[in-house]
Amino acid sequence: MKVGIQSTYSALAKRIPAVRSLRFLLDAAYARLTRKAPESDEYGWCSVCGGFSRFSRGRLSADADRILQESGYDETYIRELAVTNTLNCWRCGAKFRVRCAASSLLRRLHQGRFSSVAQLVRRISHTDSRWRALETGTTAGIFTRFQADCIVKSEYYDSCAAGDYFDNIRCEDLQALSFENASLDLVVALDVLEHIAEPWRAFAEVWRVLKPEGIGLVTVPIEPGRLETATVAVPAGGAPRFLGNPRFHPDPLRREGAVVFTEFGRDLGRRLVAEGYSVEEDHYRLRCGAKQSVFLMLRK
Repeated sequence: MKVGIQSTYSALAKRIPAVRSLRFLLDAAYARLTRKAPESDEYGWCSVCGGFSRFSRGRLSADADRILQESGYDETYIRELAVTNTLNCWRCGAKFRVRCAASSLLRRLHQGRFSSVAQLVRRISHTDSRWRALETGTTAGIFTRFQADCIVKSEYYDSCAAGDYFDNIRCEDLQALSFENASLDLVVALDVLEHIAEPWRAFAEVWRVLKPEGIGLVTVPIEPGRLETATVAVPAGGAPRFLGNPRFHPDPLRREGAVVFTEFGRDLGRRLVAEGYSVEEDHYRLRCGAKQSVFLMLRK
Protein backbone atom coordinates (compact mmCIF):
# COMPACT_ATOMS: atom_id res chain seq x y z
CA MET A 1 0.00 0.00 0.00
CA LYS A 2 2.80 2.39 0.90
CA VAL A 3 4.57 1.70 -2.42
CA GLY A 4 1.31 2.36 -4.27
CA ILE A 5 0.82 5.72 -2.54
CA GLN A 6 4.39 6.77 -3.30
CA SER A 7 4.00 5.78 -6.96
CA THR A 8 0.77 7.75 -7.28
CA TYR A 9 2.36 10.75 -5.56
CA SER A 10 5.41 10.62 -7.85
CA ALA A 11 3.19 10.44 -10.93
CA LEU A 12 1.18 13.46 -9.78
CA ALA A 13 4.35 15.37 -8.88
CA LYS A 14 5.64 14.99 -12.43
CA ARG A 15 2.45 16.37 -13.97
CA ILE A 16 1.15 18.97 -11.54
CA PRO A 17 3.50 21.85 -10.59
CA ALA A 18 1.62 22.59 -7.37
CA VAL A 19 2.18 19.02 -6.15
CA ARG A 20 5.91 19.31 -6.87
CA SER A 21 6.07 22.55 -4.90
CA LEU A 22 4.23 20.96 -1.99
CA ARG A 23 6.63 18.04 -2.05
CA PHE A 24 9.69 20.28 -1.78
CA LEU A 25 8.03 22.49 0.84
CA LEU A 26 7.39 19.43 3.01
CA ASP A 27 10.94 18.19 2.36
CA ALA A 28 12.32 21.55 3.53
CA ALA A 29 10.22 21.48 6.72
CA TYR A 30 11.30 17.90 7.45
CA ALA A 31 14.97 18.74 6.84
CA ARG A 32 14.80 21.73 9.18
CA LEU A 33 13.07 19.76 11.93
CA THR A 34 15.27 16.66 11.73
CA ARG A 35 18.51 18.26 10.45
CA LYS A 36 18.88 15.32 8.06
CA ALA A 37 19.19 17.26 4.80
CA PRO A 38 22.58 17.21 3.09
CA GLU A 39 24.52 20.27 4.18
CA SER A 40 24.92 21.42 0.57
CA ASP A 41 21.19 21.41 -0.26
CA GLU A 42 19.05 24.53 -0.30
CA TYR A 43 15.30 25.05 -0.58
CA GLY A 44 13.35 27.99 -1.88
CA TRP A 45 11.42 29.58 -4.73
CA CYS A 46 12.84 29.02 -8.21
CA SER A 47 12.75 32.29 -10.13
CA VAL A 48 13.10 30.45 -13.45
CA CYS A 49 10.36 27.80 -13.46
CA GLY A 50 8.21 29.30 -10.70
CA GLY A 51 7.69 27.00 -7.74
CA PHE A 52 9.14 25.95 -4.40
CA SER A 53 12.01 23.59 -5.07
CA ARG A 54 15.10 21.84 -3.80
CA PHE A 55 18.52 22.94 -5.06
CA SER A 56 21.29 20.39 -4.88
CA ARG A 57 24.97 21.09 -5.13
CA GLY A 58 26.90 19.00 -7.61
CA ARG A 59 30.50 18.67 -8.67
CA LEU A 60 32.37 20.10 -11.59
CA SER A 61 33.15 17.54 -14.25
CA ALA A 62 36.65 16.08 -14.40
CA ASP A 63 37.36 18.14 -17.53
CA ALA A 64 36.10 21.35 -15.90
CA ASP A 65 38.19 20.77 -12.79
CA ARG A 66 41.26 20.02 -14.91
CA ILE A 67 40.83 23.20 -16.98
CA LEU A 68 40.54 25.38 -13.87
CA GLN A 69 43.49 23.68 -12.14
CA GLU A 70 45.72 24.09 -15.19
CA SER A 71 44.72 27.75 -15.45
CA GLY A 72 46.17 28.39 -12.00
CA TYR A 73 42.98 29.27 -10.13
CA ASP A 74 43.16 28.65 -6.39
CA GLU A 75 41.06 26.03 -4.65
CA THR A 76 38.79 28.60 -2.98
CA TYR A 77 37.73 30.00 -6.33
CA ILE A 78 37.25 26.55 -7.86
CA ARG A 79 35.03 25.52 -4.94
CA GLU A 80 33.00 28.71 -5.35
CA LEU A 81 32.51 28.03 -9.06
CA ALA A 82 31.39 24.50 -8.19
CA VAL A 83 28.64 26.05 -6.07
CA THR A 84 27.48 28.90 -8.32
CA ASN A 85 27.52 26.60 -11.37
CA THR A 86 25.43 23.91 -9.69
CA LEU A 87 22.80 24.10 -6.92
CA ASN A 88 20.48 23.02 -9.70
CA CYS A 89 16.73 23.29 -9.32
CA TRP A 90 15.15 19.84 -9.11
CA ARG A 91 12.20 21.12 -11.15
CA CYS A 92 13.91 22.80 -14.13
CA GLY A 93 17.67 22.34 -13.68
CA ALA A 94 18.48 26.08 -13.44
CA LYS A 95 21.80 26.60 -11.65
CA PHE A 96 22.38 29.13 -8.87
CA ARG A 97 23.94 31.92 -10.94
CA VAL A 98 21.12 31.68 -13.50
CA ARG A 99 18.47 31.91 -10.79
CA CYS A 100 20.22 34.95 -9.31
CA ALA A 101 20.12 36.70 -12.69
CA ALA A 102 16.46 35.77 -13.13
CA SER A 103 15.59 37.15 -9.67
CA SER A 104 17.33 40.46 -10.41
CA LEU A 105 15.54 40.78 -13.75
CA LEU A 106 12.10 40.01 -12.34
CA ARG A 107 12.42 42.64 -9.61
CA ARG A 108 12.94 45.39 -12.19
CA LEU A 109 10.90 44.27 -15.18
CA HIS A 110 7.34 45.56 -15.40
CA GLN A 111 7.48 46.76 -11.79
CA GLY A 112 8.10 43.26 -10.48
CA ARG A 113 4.72 41.83 -11.46
CA PHE A 114 6.16 38.51 -12.68
CA SER A 115 7.17 35.84 -10.15
CA SER A 116 9.16 33.65 -12.54
CA VAL A 117 10.69 33.59 -15.99
CA ALA A 118 8.11 30.96 -16.95
CA GLN A 119 5.31 33.40 -16.12
CA LEU A 120 7.13 36.23 -17.90
CA VAL A 121 7.45 34.25 -21.14
CA ARG A 122 3.89 32.97 -20.97
CA ARG A 123 2.30 36.38 -20.37
CA ILE A 124 4.45 38.53 -22.66
CA SER A 125 4.34 36.14 -25.61
CA HIS A 126 0.52 36.41 -25.51
CA THR A 127 0.09 40.10 -24.67
CA ASP A 128 2.97 42.08 -26.20
CA SER A 129 3.99 41.17 -29.75
CA ARG A 130 6.58 43.98 -29.83
CA TRP A 131 8.64 42.75 -26.86
CA ARG A 132 11.94 41.11 -27.88
CA ALA A 133 14.82 39.58 -25.95
CA LEU A 134 18.26 38.30 -26.96
CA GLU A 135 20.10 35.73 -24.87
CA THR A 136 23.72 35.05 -25.77
CA GLY A 137 24.67 31.49 -24.93
CA THR A 138 22.22 28.62 -25.29
CA THR A 139 23.38 26.08 -22.71
CA ALA A 140 22.77 27.73 -19.33
CA GLY A 141 20.59 30.82 -19.46
CA ILE A 142 17.32 32.09 -18.08
CA PHE A 143 15.50 31.23 -21.34
CA THR A 144 17.24 27.92 -22.11
CA ARG A 145 14.15 25.79 -21.46
CA PHE A 146 11.64 28.17 -23.07
CA GLN A 147 10.65 28.63 -26.69
CA ALA A 148 8.82 31.77 -27.82
CA ASP A 149 8.85 34.03 -30.86
CA CYS A 150 9.84 36.99 -28.69
CA ILE A 151 13.12 35.32 -27.59
CA VAL A 152 16.21 35.10 -29.79
CA LYS A 153 18.94 32.72 -28.59
CA SER A 154 22.43 32.94 -30.03
CA GLU A 155 25.97 31.55 -29.90
CA TYR A 156 29.25 32.84 -31.28
CA TYR A 157 30.96 30.79 -34.00
CA ASP A 158 34.24 31.89 -35.61
CA SER A 159 33.16 30.78 -39.07
CA CYS A 160 29.65 32.24 -38.98
CA ALA A 161 28.66 35.86 -39.73
CA ALA A 162 26.48 37.75 -37.25
CA GLY A 163 22.83 37.22 -38.04
CA ASP A 164 23.40 33.93 -39.92
CA TYR A 165 22.50 30.48 -38.62
CA PHE A 166 24.64 27.44 -37.84
CA ASP A 167 22.87 24.16 -36.93
CA ASN A 168 19.65 26.19 -36.54
CA ILE A 169 21.28 28.47 -33.96
CA ARG A 170 21.66 32.16 -34.65
CA CYS A 171 25.20 33.48 -34.63
CA GLU A 172 25.85 36.80 -32.90
CA ASP A 173 29.03 38.61 -31.88
CA LEU A 174 28.48 40.82 -28.84
CA GLN A 175 31.19 43.13 -30.14
CA ALA A 176 29.15 43.77 -33.32
CA LEU A 177 25.52 42.74 -32.97
CA SER A 178 23.42 42.52 -36.13
CA PHE A 179 20.40 44.17 -34.48
CA GLU A 180 19.29 47.74 -35.17
CA ASN A 181 19.57 50.56 -32.66
CA ALA A 182 16.93 50.49 -29.89
CA SER A 183 15.42 47.22 -31.14
CA LEU A 184 15.55 44.96 -28.06
CA ASP A 185 13.86 45.11 -24.65
CA LEU A 186 16.31 42.74 -23.00
CA VAL A 187 19.83 41.46 -23.65
CA VAL A 188 21.10 38.60 -21.46
CA ALA A 189 24.82 37.78 -21.27
CA LEU A 190 25.56 35.37 -18.43
CA ASP A 191 29.25 34.53 -17.91
CA VAL A 192 30.04 35.51 -21.51
CA LEU A 193 31.86 38.85 -21.46
CA GLU A 194 35.06 37.54 -19.87
CA HIS A 195 35.57 35.48 -23.04
CA ILE A 196 35.31 38.46 -25.42
CA ALA A 197 38.47 40.16 -26.66
CA GLU A 198 36.95 43.65 -26.36
CA PRO A 199 34.35 43.52 -23.57
CA TRP A 200 33.93 47.30 -23.34
CA ARG A 201 32.93 47.35 -26.99
CA ALA A 202 30.42 44.59 -26.18
CA PHE A 203 28.93 46.66 -23.34
CA ALA A 204 28.54 49.54 -25.82
CA GLU A 205 26.77 47.23 -28.26
CA VAL A 206 24.35 46.01 -25.60
CA TRP A 207 23.55 49.63 -24.74
CA ARG A 208 23.08 50.51 -28.42
CA VAL A 209 20.46 47.86 -29.17
CA LEU A 210 18.39 48.42 -26.01
CA LYS A 211 15.08 50.22 -26.33
CA PRO A 212 14.17 52.97 -23.84
CA GLU A 213 13.39 51.19 -20.53
CA GLY A 214 15.37 48.18 -21.83
CA ILE A 215 17.61 46.06 -19.61
CA GLY A 216 21.04 44.53 -20.18
CA LEU A 217 21.44 41.60 -17.77
CA VAL A 218 25.05 40.59 -17.15
CA THR A 219 26.94 38.19 -14.89
CA VAL A 220 30.69 37.60 -14.83
CA PRO A 221 32.71 35.37 -12.48
CA ILE A 222 34.73 37.45 -10.00
CA GLU A 223 37.57 35.87 -8.07
CA PRO A 224 37.45 36.43 -4.29
CA GLY A 225 39.65 39.36 -3.43
CA ARG A 226 39.97 40.71 -6.97
CA LEU A 227 39.28 44.43 -6.67
CA GLU A 228 40.32 45.67 -10.11
CA THR A 229 39.48 44.39 -13.57
CA ALA A 230 42.50 43.15 -15.54
CA THR A 231 43.17 42.14 -19.15
CA VAL A 232 44.84 38.70 -19.16
CA ALA A 233 44.91 37.99 -22.91
CA VAL A 234 44.78 39.95 -26.16
CA PRO A 235 44.00 38.82 -29.70
CA ALA A 236 47.08 38.16 -31.82
CA GLY A 237 46.18 36.89 -35.27
CA GLY A 238 44.50 33.53 -35.08
CA ALA A 239 45.37 32.81 -31.43
CA PRO A 240 45.29 34.84 -28.20
CA ARG A 241 48.46 36.15 -26.64
CA PHE A 242 48.38 35.60 -22.90
CA LEU A 243 49.76 38.24 -20.55
CA GLY A 244 50.60 35.67 -17.90
CA ASN A 245 49.41 32.17 -17.12
CA PRO A 246 46.90 31.07 -19.81
CA ARG A 247 43.40 31.22 -18.38
CA PHE A 248 40.47 29.11 -19.54
CA HIS A 249 36.97 28.43 -18.22
CA PRO A 250 35.02 25.22 -18.82
CA ASP A 251 32.75 25.40 -21.88
CA PRO A 252 30.21 22.71 -22.84
CA LEU A 253 30.76 23.53 -26.53
CA ARG A 254 34.59 23.45 -26.41
CA ARG A 255 36.40 20.56 -24.73
CA GLU A 256 39.59 22.62 -24.39
CA GLY A 257 37.65 25.36 -22.60
CA ALA A 258 36.97 28.98 -23.46
CA VAL A 259 39.79 31.54 -23.41
CA VAL A 260 39.53 34.19 -20.69
CA PHE A 261 40.51 37.63 -22.03
CA THR A 262 39.37 39.71 -19.04
CA GLU A 263 39.17 38.93 -15.35
CA PHE A 264 36.61 41.29 -13.90
CA GLY A 265 36.92 42.74 -10.41
CA ARG A 266 34.67 44.43 -7.89
CA ASP A 267 35.19 47.69 -9.78
CA LEU A 268 33.06 46.59 -12.76
CA GLY A 269 29.94 48.48 -11.74
CA ARG A 270 31.90 51.68 -11.07
CA ARG A 271 33.72 51.39 -14.40
CA LEU A 272 30.45 51.03 -16.30
CA VAL A 273 29.00 54.07 -14.55
CA ALA A 274 32.16 56.01 -15.43
CA GLU A 275 31.56 55.05 -19.08
CA GLY A 276 28.17 56.76 -18.88
CA TYR A 277 25.86 53.78 -18.38
CA SER A 278 23.09 53.58 -15.81
CA VAL A 279 23.95 50.49 -13.78
CA GLU A 280 22.60 48.70 -10.73
CA GLU A 281 24.20 45.78 -8.91
CA ASP A 282 22.77 42.88 -6.92
CA HIS A 283 24.95 40.65 -4.74
CA TYR A 284 23.85 37.21 -3.54
CA ARG A 285 25.56 35.14 -0.86
CA LEU A 286 25.04 31.53 0.21
CA ARG A 287 25.50 29.99 3.64
CA CYS A 288 28.70 28.32 2.45
CA GLY A 289 30.17 31.73 1.61
CA ALA A 290 29.90 31.52 -2.20
CA LYS A 291 28.87 34.80 -3.83
CA GLN A 292 27.25 35.82 -7.10
CA SER A 293 27.03 39.35 -8.53
CA VAL A 294 24.48 40.50 -11.13
CA PHE A 295 24.87 43.73 -13.10
CA LEU A 296 21.92 45.45 -14.77
CA MET A 297 22.36 48.11 -17.45
CA LEU A 298 19.13 50.14 -17.30
CA ARG A 299 18.32 52.17 -20.37
CA LYS A 300 16.30 55.24 -19.35
